[in-house]
Amino acid sequence: MKLNNYIYLLLVLLGLSLNSSASHLMGGDVTYSFTSYNASTNLYTYSIRVEVYRYCDSSSGTTPTQLDQSITMGIYSQNPTLPNANKSLYNSLTLNLTSLNYITPPSTNPNCHIGSTVCVQQG
Repeated sequence: MKLNNYIYLLLVLLGLSLNSSASHLMGGDVTYSFTSYNASTNLYTYSIRVEVYRYCDSSSGTTPTQLDQSITMGIYSQNPTLPNANKSLYNSLTLNLTSLNYITPPSTNPNCHIGSTVCVQQG
C-alpha cells in the first residue's frame, strides 16, 4: 500500500475515534490600577485583579474542573528605549482565590438565548 493510503486510513480511523471532551475556562479579565509611588525607594505600587469564568454545568455527564485556589503571575520589566527587545522577569507573585460566585451570564443580543440550566462560576 502506498504511503498516501496509510495516511488516509490513519485520518479516517482518527475521525472515527470514541467520544472526547474537554473543560476549560470560558474567559477572564486582568486589570491593574496605580495605587501609590514611594519617592524614597522609587517604587510604584499597583493593585491587580484577576477574574476568571468557568462553565460549571455537569449535565454532560462529566465532572467540571474546579478553579485553582491560587495562580502565579509574572511581572516583567521593559527597556523603554528598546520596546521590541525581550522583557526580563522582575518579580512573580501568587494571587489567591478570594471569592467564588455563581452568576447569570448577561445576554445583550436578542438572537443569543442562554438556557436556564447554564451554570457559570466567577472567581
